[in-house]
Amino acid sequence: IAEKENTLVISGESQGKKEKIVNIAEHNKHDLSPILTHLYRKGYEKITINNVEPANLKEIKHITSKLLLGFELTKSEGKSCIIENISEPSEDKFGVMMEKIFFLIKETIGLLKEDISDNKFDNFEEIKEIRHNLDKTIYFCRRTIMKETYAQNPVLSWELLTFLMHIHHTSYYLYEYLSTKKLKNHKEAHKLVEELIEYFKLYEKSYKENDVHAIHKINALKREIHLGKLIKMIEKAKGPDVVALGYFKEIFRLIQIGTSPILVNLLDKND
Repeated sequence: IAEKENTLVISGESQGKKEKIVNIAEHNKHDLSPILTHLYRKGYEKITINNVEPANLKEIKHITSKLLLGFELTKSEGKSCIIENISEPSEDKFGVMMEKIFFLIKETIGLLKEDISDNKFDNFEEIKEIRHNLDKTIYFCRRTIMKETYAQNPVLSWELLTFLMHIHHTSYYLYEYLSTKKLKNHKEAHKLVEELIEYFKLYEKSYKENDVHAIHKINALKREIHLGKLIKMIEKAKGPDVVALGYFKEIFRLIQIGTSPILVNLLDKND
């Protein structure tokens, strides 16, 4: 019995490591990433993979390194290998990991601002590393949510993580697009990314400070920004700028609708 997040948590003794065996076959050999990340989120501590070809082993190593926090390849023999939990952070690091997720999103948007200013996008490799880092952190948080000892509302926490992942992934795809196309009106885009930074700051404040007023401000800006001037900008834009503005509009929209789980959690606390 333990107190966690103002909640009494009762848990039984561990029944040992959760283990799973995966057999690679023709129908699933292209789905290693979703299979392994799903098993990781489900809380398995040890995963044995059979029928492993050299190309599969290379991919398994990459997935484990980039996406499965605390997991390592511990055995590779013949056509089988094992990945297992070696150094996973403890569950009480959940709050720290959530702060890290917000930081990584801000870092990505900051690089967008910097490179849009010069209309030169040379930091795509860094952006990719940030994405791997963020995905790995979100998978860890989802893994924590799946455990019986998780004290908060798992549905709301999972929903919030989904929005955070979508916000970052859309920012990532915007940067990826801009790394191959030149903006015609990068000065207007620079002003837009500055507004995006302030908009995301409100989102972070609503979560970290339980600030319902920040949510109200986000919703109030909805018609002014992504349902207002962004639409007008898209109507006037040409070429790559149209696509880039579409990405911007989606990021603003995701932040706005992403306030839903935060707001519900705040209302639940006030009941």
